[in-house]
Parts: sequence; structure tokens; C-alpha cells
Amino acid sequence: MMVEDQEYPVTVAVFFKCRYDPATNSFLQAFEGMVSWWLEKMAVFEGKSQRELRAKHYDEARARWGEWNSQHVETSGGLAFFIHTHKVKKVLKITVLSPLVSSIVDGKLRISLKPRLQFGYVELFVDNNQQKALLKMAENGLCRLGQAVMFEGGVLIPFILGLNLGREKAWQVTELLEKPKTAKEN
Repeated sequence: MMVEDQEYPVTVAVFFKCRYDPATNSFLQAFEGMVSWWLEKMAVFEGKSQRELRAKHYDEARARWGEWNSQHVETSGGLAFFIHTHKVKKVLKITVLSPLVSSIVDGKLRISLKPRLQFGYVELFVDNNQQKALLKMAENGLCRLGQAVMFEGGVLIPFILGLNLGREKAWQVTELLEKPKTAKEN
């Protein structure tokens, strides 16, 4: 296979100021509880890997947090494992979103809260042309989302673009990755 025929993933992580709807606010509180629950399990856990932690406690976690999408139980456990094993002292209130439960719909971040039953929406405040272009690309299926990180008043969203550098127009990539222009500059 020639290099020209290969597609390479390029990730562009973009910060958005945002506002959460009531369902998302409720989820954020529950996610914080999930992380705390996993941290309690970590305090007496004698295994060495996240896989062992999951194997030992996942069924109990699903029973306790079953009303929420199972991906949130998974990512909260992963975040707790990271916090514990890296001995993080001060923990910001953050929520990690699996790309399996998030998408861009009408310029908003949509989160599957309860499988096929309820979605939360995060209003994203677009400050520049780069943000606008990436949201449009994600909504149209031209790129995919990575594991987003939410925290009070903001969200960091990784956009993963599959680029075939031998066939793509280089100016499109360069233009997208240039310093973003604000609405005033356009």
C-alpha cells in the first residue's frame, strides 16, 4: 500500500465555554458520585490494573448506577483509577465523556444519559471560525469526537479528522489548524 492511500488521524482539541441543560446538570452530579464510589472501592482494592478493578466491581456499579448509560459507569471508574494510582491530591470536578455517548446535534454537544431514553444537551458558545468549522464537520460526519472532558463552565472536545494527505487539499487542513479568527476578525 502506498503512503498516499493511507488515512492518518489528526486530533484537534478545542475548548468551548458552555451552559448545561437541567438533565446534564443532574448527570454531572451523578458522575461525581460515581467517581467517589469508585474511589472508595480503590481504597481497599489490592489489584494492579483498571481491568481487575472493573472485573471485581462492575456488576455492583451497574446495579448502583444502572439508571445511567453504562459508558458513564465505565469512564467514572477509569477516572477514579487514574486519580488513585497517580495520587492526585486536588481533584477538579470533571466529567469524562466516552465518544460512544456523545455527538454534535444542532451545534450542541448531545450526551446519551440513559440508553435510548434521555439525552442531555450542552450549549456550546462559538467564539471563532475554527470552532464553527469543527462543529459543522462533526455534525455532518466528516470527523468524530474523542473523549471529551467537561468541567464547570467549559468543555474540551477532541475532534478526530481522518486525513489522507496524499489526496486531501492541503490548504483545507492548514486553514483549519491556523490561529482561529474571532467573529470580529471575519
